Amino acid sequence: MNLKFPRVQMINNNAKDIILKMLDIIGYREDKEVFANEFLKNVYLQSVQDLIKALPQEQQGIKDKIVAAKTPEELDKIVKVSFSSEDIDKALSLSSQNSMSEWIKTVIPTLSLEQKQKLQEYFAIFQAEQVNS
Repeated sequence: MNLKFPRVQMINNNAKDIILKMLDIIGYREDKEVFANEFLKNVYLQSVQDLIKALPQEQQGIKDKIVAAKTPEELDKIVKVSFSSEDIDKALSLSSQNSMSEWIKTVIPTLSLEQKQKLQEYFAIFQAEQVNS
């Protein structure tokens, strides 16, 4: 079964809810909150890394500021000052899409047919909601 998952920018108000619902569907038994928080953090950090890589050589000094950030809030402030919101949105979208794709590719072989079908149904409902909003 080839699952098609929704193109979703993972860093948004309902991103955590989406991940938690998917974890319920696949029967994840560990702490779902911890998984969702780590997943979203990794998506964000990957997007920051991608933004830095895309900078021209003369602007690579921004990397030093980012590395020196001591809190997530400080990192976020530096990112928002250093990059356009459009570039941040693109990086987040790409990072979330890649992360979700890799996660699903890893999980799919371990799922039962019923779990795969439930996941596909959830994606279809989610995509319909995205179209209607």
